[in-house]
Amino acid sequence: MRFKKDIPENYGISSKAILDFIEVTEQDEEINLKTFMLLHDNNILAQFSKRPYKLEDQQLLFSMTKSFASLGVGIAADKGYLNIEDKVISYFPDKLPEEISDNLSKIKVKHLLTMTSGIHDNTYEMLYSQKDWVKAFLAQNFPHEPGTYYRYSTHGSHMLSALVEKATGQSLLEFLNDHLFKPLDIPKPQWETCPSGMTAGGMGLSLAPESMAKIGVMLLNKGIYQGKRILSQSYINEATSPHVFKHTERDKENRIYSGLHYGYQIHIGQDNYFRLDGAFGQICLVVPEKNIIVVATSKGTKTEKLLKYIYKHLLDSDYIEENLHRNYYNELKNKLNSLEYTAPSFRDIPVGIQQLNNCAYIIDDNPNGIKKVMFNQNGQELIMSTINSDNLEYKVKFDFSEPVHHKGMFIKDIQSHNQKYISYAKWLSNSELELHVIYVETPYVVKYRFSFIESGIKMEFFINVSFTLKDFTAVGRLDL
Repeated sequence: MRFKKDIPENYGISSKAILDFIEVTEQDEEINLKTFMLLHDNNILAQFSKRPYKLEDQQLLFSMTKSFASLGVGIAADKGYLNIEDKVISYFPDKLPEEISDNLSKIKVKHLLTMTSGIHDNTYEMLYSQKDWVKAFLAQNFPHEPGTYYRYSTHGSHMLSALVEKATGQSLLEFLNDHLFKPLDIPKPQWETCPSGMTAGGMGLSLAPESMAKIGVMLLNKGIYQGKRILSQSYINEATSPHVFKHTERDKENRIYSGLHYGYQIHIGQDNYFRLDGAFGQICLVVPEKNIIVVATSKGTKTEKLLKYIYKHLLDSDYIEENLHRNYYNELKNKLNSLEYTAPSFRDIPVGIQQLNNCAYIIDDNPNGIKKVMFNQNGQELIMSTINSDNLEYKVKFDFSEPVHHKGMFIKDIQSHNQKYISYAKWLSNSELELHVIYVETPYVVKYRFSFIESGIKMEFFINVSFTLKDFTAVGRLDL
């Protein structure tokens, strides 16, 4: 199904309100939207992609992945493969610790869904380094009785993927591809795996904004999509109801709009609006009482602020009615088509500068594990390669006269993938080279700055947002 486009005023939303929303988000340095969609049922009232980003490109969803693990559990439960009242340890007899604590024995599927398994601290870093995430999760200390204490846990969400795989015999990706993505005409997505090869239940899913909107439509319609039942209404009602107060995230000033309650891997906000969301401003907001869906992807956005602007400009009835009589639709259309980020500039290559032909430098220790950087230049064209701690070579193509649109290996959530990028190169001086890389399927914007010194190099690395990569400065020596 392709969504229909319609005029916002036909659904009680003013074009002026949408224009005001765009203006306020454009002016806020903490809001950096890539794509945006506003829908009423199956109708698109406004959408944009801010160049160079495109609506059709898949986008890394980070923790929005967790909501899809919940949908997998719901569909599996509907089909009789499992029950949310099942004890978790019954599925993994070969993964259990030697001593099974009383609280571990009590953990049910529903406790994983609500982030109330009983762990006290955020154990992400400890579990992330383990090869078997299921075994590592079950080996933890569970000081709280399941169902009584909220603690956000990516590996708890991963357990949902493991449960679906154990119960159905299919990976979470394959199961959802058969029972969710295909029925909604969503192309099979890219989804990262844990070290043992299992679909990562808490991270790593990439979807295009329109695919996210289809999920929102299905949830808005209580599990029905184009007349076909995808997920039971009873499960959706439970999944989108407030089951637990997120007391470990209590901050009234910073959680007014994003909400302090949690359903089944779904955030519950004001007026029981519910939200699938991921780091750095990836959201799918569903507003049942208004039949509205908002989808946004970002390259680094404060979610609370974004939701504040959505509530004020797009959901506040008084604000909308105040502007409803004005006809700003043509102005809105022009605005939606004109949004773009300022691209890095180009400069002529300085006269007399030597080409970087087959130059290689050994880089000192750094947090990103870059061991060697190499350059190969041919006129205006440049290839920069790095050898990382995994001993693989990562190449990026540049041109000193125009942006390069290409694909190359770079990290997404926890793994490297061959993905689209746009690159820019320029000499800042005869000895300083600056390279920009925009990875359009993620929020990542990377800048390299190289200062060439006698028999060596100073390398500076900057990234706008990341959980895994860090800014650093390191010195390198010529690899003779």
